[in-house]
Amino acid sequence: QDCAPAQAALAGLYLTGRGVPQSDGAAARWFALAADQGHAGAQTVLALMHLEGRVDDASDRRAAHWLRDAGEAGFAPAQYNLAVLHLQGRGVERDPELAAQWLRRAAEAGYVPAQRRLAEALEHGVGTARDEVAACTWYAVAAQAGDPSAGRSRECLALSM
Repeated sequence: QDCAPAQAALAGLYLTGRGVPQSDGAAARWFALAADQGHAGAQTVLALMHLEGRVDDASDRRAAHWLRDAGEAGFAPAQYNLAVLHLQGRGVERDPELAAQWLRRAAEAGYVPAQRRLAEALEHGVGTARDEVAACTWYAVAAQAGDPSAGRSRECLALSM
């Protein structure tokens, strides 16, 4: 009781069905207990469960709430997913500028999907000033971290400059 890491671990077992019967409901209940105690990983997974409709009271707004809490705590996957919500206007107002800020935070923290998505935003001027040099830099960072599509994007961008 009141041990967020253990609650999140148990939730993960229920989510995947490893060692226990798979149960989205049980997973959501345990993730919620951990999330209420500020466990950023649990907040993020619970948010994704809301977005995927895997909880009884699924809500995009509730998902955004959990992602914002985890993102403000510095959890890069939450920052990235919150940015995507702001780009889509899902559960929050559509706000490309705020999305770009969240992408930058996640990218600077080393989250590879955010690095590539920030490069795309910079390349096309989505939520930020268009900056092909910075885009190319972020594509290179993402490619070096193992994102093969980022390497191809950087090469194409370099050829068009």
